[in-house]
Amino acid sequence: MSVTDLPAESAPSHLWFLKSTELFSEMSETLVGSAGRLLEEMEFKKGDVLHLIEDGARFIYIVSEGQVKLRSVSEAGKERILDVAGPGDVFGPLDRLLPISPASPAASLSESGLAKEAVACSGGCALRFELAEFQSLVARRPAVVVNIYRLLGIKQRRLEIRLSRLLFRSSLGKVAGLLAELAERYGEKNSGGEVELDFRITHQEIASMIGVKRETVSECLAALELDEFIRTKNRRIVVLKTEELDEVV
Repeated sequence: MSVTDLPAESAPSHLWFLKSTELFSEMSETLVGSAGRLLEEMEFKKGDVLHLIEDGARFIYIVSEGQVKLRSVSEAGKERILDVAGPGDVFGPLDRLLPISPASPAASLSESGLAKEAVACSGGCALRFELAEFQSLVARRPAVVVNIYRLLGIKQRRLEIRLSRLLFRSSLGKVAGLLAELAERYGEKNSGGEVELDFRITHQEIASMIGVKRETVSECLAALELDEFIRTKNRRIVVLKTEELDEVV
């Protein structure tokens, strides 16, 4: 994985992208430009680790291309995937930027206390800020705090939707619900109106996200394909009936 320090004059090249993200939406070009001068641009390959903590420093990431899985690993070495971040998504200790106590409800909305590392699901790029430097920007520009709260609220709603798709559902319904979520967040419509996931996700990764066995996921995917809810294309999943898929229980 390569990391490139961006000189101040290169920041405008990222201005349009930063302004399109939830973290910097509706912010002035001056503010976004100030943030752009703090960031590092990273290129990563599939399997690369994006460190949330490195040499004692904490980092916040914005994915600009590709997908990254946020995960924790048990003492027994078992992986649990907490989320997948794609273009425009922000991850890292956002809660540490806010004037809240550990007991505050907002403190529980970030995945930073659960995810131990981020691993690339595909090749791509990300922009990262060192937490301490970003904190100084937030202190000077309080308007950023509004967007941080909004972003944490989006994460909370996403978590609530994920839970609603998992609770009281069969294994088949859990797999179907996760695929519906991924299709909504990262799907791209092809010429035939089908929704293609623009990254490969393994049966084991699906199992790690919903808490079932890999063999169960394989059986469920086969059943969903047989019933023409999905099909596979070049090892990627194509969703044929998004709304109907989300209704499988």
